[in-house]
Amino acid sequence: MRKLGQCPVIISVTSLPSRIARIRLTLESLLSGAKRPDKVFVSLPYYSARERSEYIIPDFLADRDFCSDIVEVVRVNEDFGPGTKLLGPLPSLSENSCIVVVDDDAVYRRTFLHNIADAQLSERDASFSYFTYTVGGIKIGQGCDGFSFWEPNLRGITEFFRKYVHGTNLVLHDDFWSSMFLATRDIRVKSI
Repeated sequence: MRKLGQCPVIISVTSLPSRIARIRLTLESLLSGAKRPDKVFVSLPYYSARERSEYIIPDFLADRDFCSDIVEVVRVNEDFGPGTKLLGPLPSLSENSCIVVVDDDAVYRRTFLHNIADAQLSERDASFSYFTYTVGGIKIGQGCDGFSFWEPNLRGITEFFRKYVHGTNLVLHDDFWSSMFLATRDIRVKSI
């Protein structure tokens, strides 16, 4: 496996049953970048609470020629909404890895992963996004533009979700609540 800075670099994405068949373009852009990730997790619950539907996994996600040993579907027992892309793969991550969450409806530039992973691995006490904005003094990163995390900084985030987010409208705003979690840990969110 190729690693930037000798640490695993993981990309994670989730989708909805109505959009999963169109995720291939996003995955192709990530796999054809200047730096390839060590793993791309497609984190999917068995049932989408938002669409009240089960997922039908497209054939290309089981195609070894397309996925090789990089793309892996991770089935998650709990639907964390869009936050499934962050919380879903946590049990599968190795310690001290870089995780970059992305959205399923974007095509990413060739330098996308190289730049965001380099920033993350050079400054592990922060998180990075290509676009940030501030709400109430908290800087928010955006998954659509890529949002990177150093795995040790995420310890306790699932409990945070269950205590403060689950059952509220915040569940649909994963960029916001994950940035709030980082703020509680004094982890700065920075723009690249």
